[in-house]
Amino acid sequence: MNKLTKTTIAAAFSVSLIIGSGAFASAHENRVPCPTASSTATNSAADYANVSNAYANYINGTNSAYNSSVTEANLAAEAAIAAQKAVVKAAKDALKVAHDKVVAAKQALKVDPTSVEKKAALDAAKVEAKAAKAVVEAQRALLKAERDANEQAHKAIRKATSDRTQALKSCHAPKPPKAKGKRD
Repeated sequence: MNKLTKTTIAAAFSVSLIIGSGAFASAHENRVPCPTASSTATNSAADYANVSNAYANYINGTNSAYNSSVTEANLAAEAAIAAQKAVVKAAKDALKVAHDKVVAAKQALKVDPTSVEKKAALDAAKVEAKAAKAVVEAQRALLKAERDANEQAHKAIRKATSDRTQALKSCHAPKPPKAKGKRD
């Protein structure tokens, strides 16, 4: 299994775990703001529990958005590569058909070596050469598409990583309420 597939499976699994917990079902929803943006201090145990819950949902939502972004980037890369692979396969199929025509023309030339058969064999050989060139060009295009798609996915993942890091750094866990009569 290649690295891209493993990453996609891991990201999809992580997303399904987070979605299964009910927090932030979609990365495209508006993410809630950090619940501790104004202050990390809490006044009571109930307040602390509520803010801690909101903070956990914020963290889960941030991670879910990241996982969805990674998954989307990898799937887009795979789709672009698959489309180009289909072009290569079509070119190879055309080459096989052209090669079969060359073989048939050579067989016909053995049976009847007239100028008509020679011309047919020559035409079939030209078509085969063009088909072979098309296969080479399609394979070059596939390599370029793979590079481009993987580069785009890498950029998207890097941006998602940066966004997640920034979101997690900007939001801090709530502090439990101070016990009455105790000093820091």
